[in-house]
Order: sequence, then C-alpha cells, then structure tokens
Amino acid sequence: VPDHNNIGPRFGFAWDMTHDSKTVMRGGAGIFTGTVFSTIDAFEAFDSPVGFQTVTLSTGQPNFPQFPNILPGGPQLPAGVTPLPFNAYLPAPTYAPSMRKSPQSDNVTLGVDRQLGSTVSMSVDFQYNRGYDLLVPADVNAPSYFDYSTGLTRTAAAANASRPFGYPGHPIPAGALSYLPNGAPFSDFRQLLLIESAGISHYAGVSVRVDKRFSQNFSLQSQYTWSHATNNGDGFRASALPNNPNDRNAEWGISDTNVPNSFSLNGVYRLPWDFQVSAIARAHTGTPVNPMVGLDLTGDGNLLE
Repeated sequence: VPDHNNIGPRFGFAWDMTHDSKTVMRGGAGIFTGTVFSTIDAFEAFDSPVGFQTVTLSTGQPNFPQFPNILPGGPQLPAGVTPLPFNAYLPAPTYAPSMRKSPQSDNVTLGVDRQLGSTVSMSVDFQYNRGYDLLVPADVNAPSYFDYSTGLTRTAAAANASRPFGYPGHPIPAGALSYLPNGAPFSDFRQLLLIESAGISHYAGVSVRVDKRFSQNFSLQSQYTWSHATNNGDGFRASALPNNPNDRNAEWGISDTNVPNSFSLNGVYRLPWDFQVSAIARAHTGTPVNPMVGLDLTGDGNLLE
C-alpha cells in the first residue's frame, strides 16, 4: 500500500505477585499492523472501469429485462443503443492513495493466573482491541441519502438523478474530491466503488480459564469468555455500503461476528494398554441477525436494506 510509515511497538510484563511462584500477573500492549488481502487487488483490477463490467438490476428498474427479452449489452448492441451503466471499483492506490492504508489495531491485555493445587490452575484475563484504518467500501457516485424508515420509498430514476457525477457517470475532474487529486478519467458507471481505510472496531472480552494438568490418567481444560464487539462497517465488499454515504458513523453497531458468550471444555483420559480417549464440548451464543427486506427501497440498487 502507499502507506509505509507504520510502527508497531509492543510491551509486556510478568509479575510474581506473592513471591512464591503461585500467583502471576501478566499484561501487555502493542500496535499491530495487518495486510491488504489480494482479493481487494483482484476487485480493483478485474472490476475497474478498464476490467470486467458487472451490472446489477432489480425488478422495476430501467432496463430490467422482461421475459423473453434479454439484457442489452455486449457486441450485439443495435445501432443507437448505449451500454448500461456498470458498477466499477476505483483502483485506490493509483487514484486515491491517501484512502488506502494498512489496517491496524491497538491491543491491551491484563490477566492473573493462580495455582490452586499441585495440578490445577485458574486464570482471569481481560483483553481490549481497537481496530482502525480497516477496509470498508464507499460509493464515490452514491445518490443522496434517503431515509426509508419513514415508510417512504424512492425510485431508481430519482436516486440516479441525485448521483453527483451523473447517470451514467462522467469523468471526475481534478479537485472535485479532495481524495482524488488527479480526478478519475472513467465514464459510463453507476456505482464507482472505493475500498477505503475508514473502518473502526472495538472489542472487549473477559476470559476465565481452569486447567488441570495431566495426572491420575486424565487432564481437563475449560474456558468461558464474555465479549462485546462493535464497528462502523462489516467487510470491504459492496454489500457493506453505508446507508448514509455522508455519515459512516451512523453504521456504528454490533459487529456481525459478535459472540457475547463462549464456553469450551476438553479433556484426555488414558485407558489401559496405552490407549487414550479425548473429547471436546463447546457452547456459544449465536451471531447477530440483521433482518433485511430484500427490496431496493431507496433506488440505489442495494437489495440489502
């Protein structure tokens, strides 16, 4: 990525609290840098205005084919018929380098481990993680925000009329957007998707763990974790576009991967003649359910509202 000035200091400690090697406090903090998935490079290369073209239409939108008609497009276009506007990804490192950074996280841990017997120990650990510069999608040519919670809907034609660079989109001149210093020379697009480093996430968790080391022919290990995860965007695909293109913080809420409660128990028992049997039991609460109507209520082509 164009961003090369990342620094990742880490600090950790361990303290024998009771000076008898039976109770230890451990902690640490650090900045961790992630990577940009090659999938994103593929999106921007294959689905850029000079790559493959993908058109998404829903029932009732202009150009939606009615059986037995087919979608107009390709080399068979009759004279005078223009291609349909397509959804394209803008190659961020080339046209919007300030919007592409390496994902990072600040991580803090603190825990206490206590030996309860000759083979049994118990620990309690706290962890906090703040992610930032996470990759999330935006539509450079997004229509104006429309609040459908009132029960009103907007047609695709009305939405397209509010797109800042037209429908189909026209080239973006230099200076029109601060993060496109040289503009963008493409045209005939509907959505112009930009995967930007604007995502933020928070995670906090507390874990309680009990271990019994192998003795008397068996060992056990159990752990319970309570956690809470929130963010302002889940993923970098177009399905995660914000409802309000001008207010990504309005997307703030529980993460799609939030699992408030998780428990696991595993053990090993040694049988005669050097046989052994092991088992694992797990239980956890489900991930959040995000109900969607499956209709394009705002006319922007997004069926995930």
